[in-house]
Amino acid sequence: MGPLKGDSSQPGEPEVRGDSEQFNGVFGVSTAIGHSGVAGVHDTGDGPSVFGRSQLNDGVLGESKGTGHAGVAGFNDEGSGSGLFGRSRRGDGVWAESTELRGVIGTSKATGHAGVAGVNDDGNGPGVFGRSGKHDGVQGFSQQRDRHGVVGTNTGPGGGVLGQSEE
Repeated sequence: MGPLKGDSSQPGEPEVRGDSEQFNGVFGVSTAIGHSGVAGVHDTGDGPSVFGRSQLNDGVLGESKGTGHAGVAGFNDEGSGSGLFGRSRRGDGVWAESTELRGVIGTSKATGHAGVAGVNDDGNGPGVFGRSGKHDGVQGFSQQRDRHGVVGTNTGPGGGVLGQSEE
């Protein structure tokens, strides 16, 4: 069977469309090394390469069974945008969970920039919050002899670092 092709020059009309009431609307499989089962490219204009939407479930779902590979990966090596972005009006912007390792790990190779940064300029909450049922809520460590593991600064009235124990 030859390639499936579509052609449309009408606004709001897709070039190829798949509808199903019993299975995936569009299903792609590739066994070629380095290629996707389904790929989207949008190099002209303003719009995403791939878009997903759902009324009752995840908009886009990714799953990987490969060691060292993510279920969903994003990168931006040429522009100044983020590799991965999350936004929510009523839920967490990004949620991460692991049953065997860290929930979130951030690494920066840029001088003077944090591996993980938390900022809350508009709300009444901390920039970074930590909680643990059986260990320190926030822990810091520095390998530099003249540096601290945790540093706090307050530019207004009050102290920079507050330590409290309920024991």
